[in-house]
Amino acid sequence: MNGHSVGGGQEGDEAMSRGGRPREQPIRQRTCLGCRSVRAQSEMTRLTVDARGLVADARGRLCGRGAYVCVSETCVRRACRHLSKALRLASPPPAPDELWDLVTGRTEALGSVRHADEPEAGGDGGLPGAGG
Repeated sequence: MNGHSVGGGQEGDEAMSRGGRPREQPIRQRTCLGCRSVRAQSEMTRLTVDARGLVADARGRLCGRGAYVCVSETCVRRACRHLSKALRLASPPPAPDELWDLVTGRTEALGSVRHADEPEAGGDGGLPGAGG
């Protein structure tokens, strides 16, 4: 025997390359919706739509389609023009000032923004017989 346990390698083998050196984790890169520059994901803010409306996903863990933007007022203003297409929104994009407040954390969510495939607020949900 060579000292290895039966049925597997040593603990932590997943992080080692074949040469025995630790593998480097790749830096995830994303493109800014405003300036189109490619940067590390950690340097940008992810925007997505959830039940509350348009939100800034600081952790990058929310489900759904997302768009990234630099934390720069110029980029945020430019991103407003492309936000509807990038996130497939049914409603018009928010005003640049509203989006800047969202990215900087002054606003938690913009509830007036919704996806194209979501029903209208206050609707009957498409159920037959529901409503008046």
